[in-house]
Formats: sequence, structure tokens, C-alpha cells
Amino acid sequence: MRFPISAKILLWFFLNLAFLGAAAWIFARVQLRFGLDSLLAGPVNDRLQTMGEVLARQFAERPPAEWPGILESSAASYHVQLALYRNDGQPLAGTVPTPPPEVLRKIIDARPREGPRDRPEDRRVS
Repeated sequence: MRFPISAKILLWFFLNLAFLGAAAWIFARVQLRFGLDSLLAGPVNDRLQTMGEVLARQFAERPPAEWPGILESSAASYHVQLALYRNDGQPLAGTVPTPPPEVLRKIIDARPREGPRDRPEDRRVS
């Protein structure tokens, strides 16, 4: 079975195009780390950081019993759903339903780890 030269050229063109697309996807995935947090880069990240700083300041000034009200008023003013979670993934306040497992894993993995010098049993008084 023989293919015309135009079919061979088109076949090689699409194979090269598929190879270049796969190489670009692998590069973007590995080097640029596209994922959940890539959506939060750039100007969006700056606005979220500012909003987080404002909320953290309000939480520091008020008792924990008032935190749900702070979240509700901030959510209404920013037109988003907000929730507050502890570093171990336990919800404290807010209206967001249980986040997906990937998000919970990011919350838990982002908390600071105790190093060998930070453990109380390794501290020695001299």
C-alpha cells in the first residue's frame, strides 16, 4: 500500500506538531509548575495578599467569637466565599464547603515543620 507524497508530508507535519505540543506541555508542567497555585500568580496574588493582611489584622484585634462575622462582612464586600482553616485543615469559620483533597493537602503541607533544633526534647540548657 503506497501513500501519496502529500499524505506523507501531512502525516509528518502532524507528528511533529504533536511532539512539539507534548514537549511544550512537559516544559510548562515541570519548569513553570502549572497547577492550583499558578492561577494565583501575578496581580491576583497581590490582591489576595492584601486581603489576607487586612483579615489577619482584624482577627488579631478581635476575639475568635467575632471571626465568623468578620469573614461574612469581608466576603460580602469582596463578593467571594471565605473560610478560615487551621494549619491542620480543620475549619474554624466561614461558608465554604469542605475543600477538595488537593487544597487540604496544600494547607497542611504549607505549615512550618519543626526541625531537629526546634523540638523541646532536643533543647539543652547549658
